[in-house]
Amino acid sequence: MQTPAYPLKLRTLSYAEQGRNYQVEKHSHNVHQIYLVLHGQVRYYLDGQEFDLDPEDLVLISPGKERSPRCGKKAPGYFNAIFENTGLDFSGACDRKLALPEELRPDLHALIGELRAIGGADTDHLVHALLVRILIGLCRHCRRNAPPSLSPLNARYRQDISERAEAFMQRNLHRAISREDLAEAVNLSSSHLARLFRASTGKSLVERLSEIRINRAKWLLVESTMPITGIAVDIGFNSFSHFTKVFKKQTGINPSDYRRRGGQSFGNPGACCPH
Repeated sequence: MQTPAYPLKLRTLSYAEQGRNYQVEKHSHNVHQIYLVLHGQVRYYLDGQEFDLDPEDLVLISPGKERSPRCGKKAPGYFNAIFENTGLDFSGACDRKLALPEELRPDLHALIGELRAIGGADTDHLVHALLVRILIGLCRHCRRNAPPSLSPLNARYRQDISERAEAFMQRNLHRAISREDLAEAVNLSSSHLARLFRASTGKSLVERLSEIRINRAKWLLVESTMPITGIAVDIGFNSFSHFTKVFKKQTGINPSDYRRRGGQSFGNPGACCPH
């Protein structure tokens, strides 16, 4: 069997950390770019819209789009690649905020490890292969979880219901929350709410609740001196071991290491490349 060529031509690839004064002027590239935050926060401007990229959030940017990253609430570390796409299908994945799928975390860790290590003769091949794996996995995830086509009226209704459900989650993180609790809060059946929520967000109610809990835990671990056991209770976990398991599954490290590293999941960067 003939081995196919890589479906992209890499221009730059880097892992970097920046200080609180990090800001890049508005610019564009004539090829694709992937920008993924590893720790801290980046406020990202993209072609007229702005959003916050938290750890393991990313954006896959189309050629010609105007962009500008700057430091958010905490100094960031990020992974960045600029490349010419010669064979990948990016439909449905470009120019919007995405979360790195859980199954791609090991590949990201391996890629960052290669970028930080002293390169060998096969490093370039492995880096290309890992980047292609991440991009293909990301696009498959987007297509697999794409919400059905919605009319403008239905889309607005579903967004409103989803926002009300999320607001209830935020107000009640300290206690157990069931689908029935959420359904009662928005005056819908639990099954109907679950369908509307996934259609609007691409996530299940349980996935989003867990994400909100862990995001709150990250903030408390870095910004407060609250004991980790207290944080677990504060965000609705009755079992400390369960909290640790869920936290590590979502971040790659346990809560005590996350606090000790100041919210960083990776070590110091190597050389920087263009943004």
